[in-house]
Amino acid sequence: MELLSYAGSVATQVAVMLLLILTGFILARAKLVDDKGTDQLVNVLFYAVTPVVIVDSFLRVEFTPAAALSLLVMAGCAVMAHAAGILLSWLVFRRWGGDGRSVLRASSVFSNCGFMSLPLAQGLLGPSGVFLVSVYVAVHNLLIWTVGLRFFTGGKMSVKKAVLNPGVIGVLVGLPLFFSGLGLPAALTGGLTHIANLNTPLAMLVIGCYLAAASLRPEKGDGRMWTAMALRLLAVPLLCLAAFKLCGLSGDLLTACMIPASAPVAANVVMFAAKFGGDARLASRIIPISTVVSILTIPLMLTLAML
Repeated sequence: MELLSYAGSVATQVAVMLLLILTGFILARAKLVDDKGTDQLVNVLFYAVTPVVIVDSFLRVEFTPAAALSLLVMAGCAVMAHAAGILLSWLVFRRWGGDGRSVLRASSVFSNCGFMSLPLAQGLLGPSGVFLVSVYVAVHNLLIWTVGLRFFTGGKMSVKKAVLNPGVIGVLVGLPLFFSGLGLPAALTGGLTHIANLNTPLAMLVIGCYLAAASLRPEKGDGRMWTAMALRLLAVPLLCLAAFKLCGLSGDLLTACMIPASAPVAANVVMFAAKFGGDARLASRIIPISTVVSILTIPLMLTLAML
């Protein structure tokens, strides 16, 4: 019964997110939000809401040795999950050529752990879940701006961008507050909470707008796209689940690790493809389609984690 109750909670949270995505889809289709408006929503979400969500989550969790240890475990699991994706994508796509290979590899490795995972963690686990997933997001940002960038450039890596981005900055601000136990004035805390509460609705509206602009019809050569999606949504999460359980993870910590590990393709992939000569059309299709498919695969992975 506990497993069924948990599966129901996951399904309910995903259904709420789906309704928000549908709202964004309708707004974009009705031309009430155009491409420029979507870009502006992304800027608000990326530069203002995401770091505030992370700082707010660190303020809501009391420092204990167990909580500090959970941070270290989460960081290790994030590295492990990305390493699994890098290995699998190299094995599968190493003989594939063309501009699409960089997109396929990056799509297999990097998940949309900011937009998709933070809202889901907030809904399922509360502030403690956001607290843990924030660490995963920080590791992800470090790796996507170094290893991920190298997929597209063949050598150049941006360490500066890896460190100076909103996700990592949020963790760097939140960590001292967490370890010191220092609080903030009530007015400031209240303001941060209101901004943090924008995260789920804004993120889902943006995804809905992306879906409205994407071509979801089958196209020639889609097999390679579905291969990358199978790695991102099934192979990598299943491999991570086995590894995490072998390491003794369970309960909320295991769930917090599996949420970002199971998330769909990262939105940054299309940005990198457009800027550095990758297959931008492939990237613009794989992100929204993987998001739709993840509505089925994420509940499956999280339910398996409870077994």
